[in-house]
Amino acid sequence: MKYFFPILIILFFLSSCSKKKEIPLFELEENTGIQFNNKIIDGPLENSFLFRNFYNGGGVAIGDINNDGLADVIRTSNMGQNKLYLNKGRMNFQDISTTTAIK
Repeated sequence: MKYFFPILIILFFLSSCSKKKEIPLFELEENTGIQFNNKIIDGPLENSFLFRNFYNGGGVAIGDINNDGLADVIRTSNMGQNKLYLNKGRMNFQDISTTTAIK
């Protein structure tokens, strides 16, 4: 009886340690064609003291640019070039920033 409760507690903890297999919410495509890197370079005129939201990045907008019924993506960058990605279907995008002269 002296060892009954400690053994019971140990068995309880060991039985609760089983790892459950998680089912993913969705599967990512191998390559969507969208590359993003918001590279920020601090300087005397560009820093978080002068610009409160300096490290937050630009933004992303989703919309049908060419009226084909597919959602296209435009992303803006703090210090880099803005990009426009045309949706080709099945989560594949093409960078058309240079042909549309987006800056």
